[in-house]
Amino acid sequence: MLTAPSEQGEIKMALSFLKYGVTPQKRNNRKAEPTVITWDELSSHFNNLLSDNPEKLIRETKWSRRNNPQFPMEARMMFGNANVPMGYYGGNTKNHLVKSIPCNSMAQGKKQLKEFIEAIESDIETQQVVARFLKNQKSFDYSSIPSSILES
Repeated sequence: MLTAPSEQGEIKMALSFLKYGVTPQKRNNRKAEPTVITWDELSSHFNNLLSDNPEKLIRETKWSRRNNPQFPMEARMMFGNANVPMGYYGGNTKNHLVKSIPCNSMAQGKKQLKEFIEAIESDIETQQVVARFLKNQKSFDYSSIPSSILES
């Protein structure tokens, strides 16, 4: 697309990518409010994710193939686009959060994630780790977490 001659008499091409580009303000001008998940809905939300799109949660990774060829896949739980921490490595150190689990098949990954979902309902340490993570998530109602989980 040509533009009018400039003062020097030269003709410049219009930068169409600037004219028709999408800005963050334009992209984020959403009409619908995001769905807010509460603590009581969290387990069913994770179960729905696991049944609707297991390929997003359980996938083969370069890291797993290279570091543990017997378990070339990793299972992870996600909230939005973030990996949900599942607990502390080894169960006793507070420095290393577990965010994925090595697995050798889709079935094994599903089994591991179902165990994690069950732990959200029954294990206080898992509940506390997940609760701390969810504190900063936009589409989660942090006030819905039972005080018994937050106090421990």
